[in-house]
Amino acid sequence: MISNAAKTAKQVVAGVKPAQFSDPTPCSEFTVKQLANHMAGLLMGSERAAKKLAAAPRPDPMPDIVGDKPGAVYSGLADKAAAAWSAKGAFDGNTHFGPGEMPAQMAGAITLMEIAVHGWDLARATGQGYSMDPEVAAAAFETLKQLNAGGRNTSAFGTEVSVGTDASTQDQLIAYSGRDPKWKA
Repeated sequence: MISNAAKTAKQVVAGVKPAQFSDPTPCSEFTVKQLANHMAGLLMGSERAAKKLAAAPRPDPMPDIVGDKPGAVYSGLADKAAAAWSAKGAFDGNTHFGPGEMPAQMAGAITLMEIAVHGWDLARATGQGYSMDPEVAAAAFETLKQLNAGGRNTSAFGTEVSVGTDASTQDQLIAYSGRDPKWKA
């Protein structure tokens, strides 16, 4: 499923134009360029997690990974991460990802959720359409709910936005992540 989510996000990142780099995104702490770099950094860490490698130190501030060609850079990183998660044993045992050690299954699930939600963020910020595979949206939504099982983690996600009971799973996911599914640049 990671390769499916990455395929959709790759199309969005490929559609980002340099003139949009400083534009705002629904992920309020990031501009378009910062979000593309965050997404690229996530894939780099995710590939390491799938391969059970030690986490690389997180530089502060985040370096410019995508440069002036975010589509090409992101595509290559997405392909590597998807291939790593497709390898035998990638979801087995524990691995290092993000803030520390966790089950590899959860690291893969977080990767999927991050690709899906941030792909939507970038699409909205750059005026592109975005339609998640329903299975990706459902899996990402379940992961987000698991992450919040002990109480809403508002440091990682904003306050849930209310949507109707007839909302698509994609819109439910986006709303649960603290974003307004109707957000426009």
